[in-house]
Amino acid sequence: MKAVINSQEEKVQIDYIESCVPPMQSGEYQISVTQKIDAIGYQAVQTQNIRIEGPRFSLAEADVESVYPPVGMKGKFRTTLPHIVFQRRTLPWERTPIKQVTMLANEAGTPPRFKTPWMALLLLCGNEIEEIKSDPVSKVYPETDVLNKKEICHYIDLDKDLFLRIMPTPSELTFLCHTRRVNITAQSVGDDPLTDMHSVLIGNRLPVNDVKSRAYVVSLEGYINHEVHENNERCIGNGNIPEMVKCFGEDKYVIEGATARLTVLYSWDFYSSDSDVHIKDLFDKLDINSLTYSKTVKNESTNAILSHGFVPVQHKLREGSQTVSFYRGPFTPNIIENAGYSFDSADSLYKYDPEIGMFDVSYAAAWQEGRLLTMNSKAIAVKIMRSRTNNLRMLAGICANRQLESRLKTRGEDMDKLSFGKEGVHNTVARKAGHALLDFFNQKDTDRFFW
Repeated sequence: MKAVINSQEEKVQIDYIESCVPPMQSGEYQISVTQKIDAIGYQAVQTQNIRIEGPRFSLAEADVESVYPPVGMKGKFRTTLPHIVFQRRTLPWERTPIKQVTMLANEAGTPPRFKTPWMALLLLCGNEIEEIKSDPVSKVYPETDVLNKKEICHYIDLDKDLFLRIMPTPSELTFLCHTRRVNITAQSVGDDPLTDMHSVLIGNRLPVNDVKSRAYVVSLEGYINHEVHENNERCIGNGNIPEMVKCFGEDKYVIEGATARLTVLYSWDFYSSDSDVHIKDLFDKLDINSLTYSKTVKNESTNAILSHGFVPVQHKLREGSQTVSFYRGPFTPNIIENAGYSFDSADSLYKYDPEIGMFDVSYAAAWQEGRLLTMNSKAIAVKIMRSRTNNLRMLAGICANRQLESRLKTRGEDMDKLSFGKEGVHNTVARKAGHALLDFFNQKDTDRFFW
């Protein structure tokens, strides 16, 4: 599935991919290498056991790209399915929820790769919310074989009936998870096309209004039971759970006892409300005094400056001396008119107030920050260097040709009538002069052309 979004600034193409199963899911594997020498009837076999470990009992903050609804946000989310975006495109398929797989090994000895995600997004609202508990893995799952039994595991114990009522069925899990590939073709100067791939996990319940909602990303590892038999090789080949349902009947959750113990990998709270609150209303209610300097001074002109959002800051001048200047950030308690013109340096944006004898460095600081952000872009830096190189070569060629023409005229010779190979005397002189000038400046300091 593909979607294309166009705007004045950029073109965004989004590809929706059913799943992105890694070549080898988490688990234990055995590598076997056999060497044969038929001439002498020699055969040697060497085996090595390996273990692939992916996230199992928790997710790092770096694994999560974003969540929606946002953390702690209150808004009209009644018709929104909560979802979470992961940084890694393979994360939901790096483990399997299948409790036990019985099969005959195929010729390649390759185990089936299941497209069913090992995690689900569970939404509980109001009185349904379960508090998250934390204990070592050895206490939460005493019979589980783990490398680090002291690892802290966050979990909830959910009533079995509630679990079966709200949890998506095993066949539905594949429809609630996908990989999203986003290709952004930016129109800004110096920006290269960006391509990102993320996995997305979606919940199956809508939030309830006017009560707290909590979204849990829970592990379903070992909660689905099904078997693969010899005569169902077609199902093993593609590892697709909906196809397997046609072969074996629907898979079922395995829950022992009255509660289901679920490992909580990630969670966040939000609130849904139908109240007509617009973002403009929120901004109108902001206390603009919090954007001003809290301390008061006796000088009226200084107080007037402070009331406009300026604050005094330490300012180190270029020659090394220090002074105090006024600075104002982008958020101001009053409307600021756009100057409508540009400057070539930060120094030209200093504003001096002769009444109080102080500088306003707000725009100078913004200009400098923009310059640093621009230089941080590799694509823009390369284009600046290319432009600088081309300009230097052109300038060197013009100067060298003018100097040569002047000398030839003094000798009564015409430069255009000189023979200097296929390239011609003009181009040859320009090229050699350009290389010489570039070598000279590169030895000095190339970075100074960015200042």
